[in-house]
Amino acid sequence: MGLFDKFKKNKFYDGFEEWLDEQFAKQKADAAVAFCFNLYEDSEHHWSVELVGTSRFSEQDTDWACAEVFAIREHPYVIYYEGTFREVLVIFKKCAAAYLDKGRYKDILKERAGVGIGFVDGDLELLYQNPNYCSSSEQF
Repeated sequence: MGLFDKFKKNKFYDGFEEWLDEQFAKQKADAAVAFCFNLYEDSEHHWSVELVGTSRFSEQDTDWACAEVFAIREHPYVIYYEGTFREVLVIFKKCAAAYLDKGRYKDILKERAGVGIGFVDGDLELLYQNPNYCSSSEQF
């Protein structure tokens, strides 16, 4: 059993995959230049993730994630986890990386300029950058 197979059986990934498949089945993502998974600490060990599509992307300026063309806020994916925000970030990074590897709509994510992840009040990490999208550092 490979690393992905072990992780795919993880209860967090299964729910994440189902949630993201459902969102892409409902949401038109055509206007998005890039995507970002925004993480939130809710309350009492509940953590949420939402997906936003953005109108721009930049390796140097993480404010690109604020240029939203759509956001999936009404139906975030929520987990219960008694741990630190750093541990939760790792959980969601693994979920997103696994989805980028094997998810049903991975091509929608990977054909755009990039995919980021981070807590809304924290640093943004780049999970994926499309080397064929464009050679300039910023898209408008």
